[in-house]
Amino acid sequence: MLDHVSCLKELLDYFAFMHHKIATYIVAALLPLIHLCRDLQDYTILVVRKAMFRQEDTVRLAATTAIIDLILAAKKSKRDGTFSFQESSSQASCSQQAEIPCGRGSGLFHELSGLLERCLYQQAKVKEILYHGLVKLVLADPSSAGAVFDFLLPHFLRFYREDSDIQLAISCCVKSENGRVCVVEPLDCLLSCVSWIILLQPHGKTDYPSDSSWACFGFSLSQENEAGRTLSVESFSSALLKIRKFLKNGNLEGILSQTQDAGSKPLEEEKGSCYALVLLGIVEVVLNTVATQLEKATDVKKLDLEKELIELIDLHDSLENEIFKPRNGSRRGSQRSTTHGILDNSNLGHQKSSREQTPFLATSSIYQLLQITLKLYNIDCSSTVAASQNHSQ
Repeated sequence: MLDHVSCLKELLDYFAFMHHKIATYIVAALLPLIHLCRDLQDYTILVVRKAMFRQEDTVRLAATTAIIDLILAAKKSKRDGTFSFQESSSQASCSQQAEIPCGRGSGLFHELSGLLERCLYQQAKVKEILYHGLVKLVLADPSSAGAVFDFLLPHFLRFYREDSDIQLAISCCVKSENGRVCVVEPLDCLLSCVSWIILLQPHGKTDYPSDSSWACFGFSLSQENEAGRTLSVESFSSALLKIRKFLKNGNLEGILSQTQDAGSKPLEEEKGSCYALVLLGIVEVVLNTVATQLEKATDVKKLDLEKELIELIDLHDSLENEIFKPRNGSRRGSQRSTTHGILDNSNLGHQKSSREQTPFLATSSIYQLLQITLKLYNIDCSSTVAASQNHSQ
């Protein structure tokens, strides 16, 4: 196949004109060849870079998926010791070569950091693909966790205000345009990404790459740099704890009342539903964290965690009621069909559909929730039987 690289390049030239799933599958199929031929990898990166600047949403979705797949494939090849390039001339553009100043050994994550950063300014679905891909990256290479935290922190701070009474800037995650409401930042997916990376670190330890891998950014790893990167991990951990405490207090009126369109009641109500939807996902992220801790907790700590889980479940229920409550005096039907109705009308269908495909709760967390449900059910049944016996006497 390497004898037909020119034909493969011609195929890649049609990347932006194919159905986005077909384009993604083609890049995935070429990955074993791409890591053997530097020329083919350079050309694939060039094609994907061009695709990220296209106007079509589906093309940018395919490009984002391709970027993640390229990085993961390079990590896997390096880990398995099979990473080697065939010596050939690179046909990357001058601008591309300027954006990739370091050797291939430092990893594609750093080399493509500019493209990854551009993903943070795309539509919400692109960001969701990026966040899920970063978790996969850390699973493939735990030492990349520190670099991922550094990459995400500036973006996260746009939606988190540590010194504010209402720390979550949910209003910045939703926008209205031409009478339609859409989510521009899936903050729940971002927090899920960060939460999982923290949970995946052994004993809260986050490994960082060696000095040589950071040389591609034009600086050596001084003590100040090291302190700054450690700070990003601590900042995320602290933020998650504060968000958890904020949700535990259960006072969400300030967030749900952040709508600005006082002159348009339907639009204001739709924004309120979107705020509640994003918060619903954040509650699920915290639920997953608490359930994970419950799995490893001692008997004394378990009682507190079980109580916190029950409080979060009540909060989750109240947010669902906020999303599905009647609007303009009419009932909206069942929750599942209603969700698609609300979201499709406001260009938010992707938000719910992606959540159903990639839930925030781990299987072990769902098991813990089922255990608590069974425990509460048994307590309720015992109380009902006791009350019935007392009444009969």
